Amino acid sequence: MPPSTQSIRSRASGLRSPSSRETATSIGVVGRLRSLLSYRDTRALVAVFLTTQMLDAATTAYALRTRRFEEGNPWLDETVSTHPYLTYFTKLGIAGAVVMALLLVRMRWRLRLYVLFLFSVLGIIAPVANMLKLTGRL
Repeated sequence: MPPSTQSIRSRASGLRSPSSRETATSIGVVGRLRSLLSYRDTRALVAVFLTTQMLDAATTAYALRTRRFEEGNPWLDETVSTHPYLTYFTKLGIAGAVVMALLLVRMRWRLRLYVLFLFSVLGIIAPVANMLKLTGRL
């Protein structure tokens, strides 16, 4: 193929509609998340963080069902009493968004692991405190 025809085709193929650009951007984000989650240590820390958030929701729900405890957050007190599942699913959605933001922020690999580790350790405080309160040790 002559060079002029080849350059015209390559320029024409470079033109995209806005919807295809948005798709390419979302594929880029998904691809970046996949590549970051391909590392075992990152995957483990994300799993620990999300598990601690689920344990926090579960232990809080159980504690509130016993009617011996009240919600400690005054902003969520009324919401938890009227729509508990919606509140807990929203909380887990926010935790997922936080994890995605931590993964997508451009930072060094080791710093990202330290931040994920810190979030995981801090995330375990609430379920442990809930369990200690439920067993009467706190």
